[in-house]
Amino acid sequence: MYQESLTNVVRHSNADKLVVSLRVINNEIVLSIADNGKGFDISRANKKTLGLLGMKERATMLGGNLEIQSQAGKGTTVTISVKQEIPEKVIAG
Repeated sequence: MYQESLTNVVRHSNADKLVVSLRVINNEIVLSIADNGKGFDISRANKKTLGLLGMKERATMLGGNLEIQSQAGKGTTVTISVKQEIPEKVIAG
């Protein structure tokens, strides 16, 4: 999903700035990729673009969520959030 997002920025956005962040927020791993490119109409792209559909499917398979925010002339932000698995403590004894 990260690689696909970066590929989309290079191929389509005409951006000159890219900001990537990886954080843990309330037991979720959150990856955000934002550019200042030309943006696009999400309602049209979601129906036609296999790359975006594949990213959504992969996020769902991980039990997570993919959110895309974009507006023509104002860039795009892709946010992927996945619940962090917290291992149970093992008490020896």
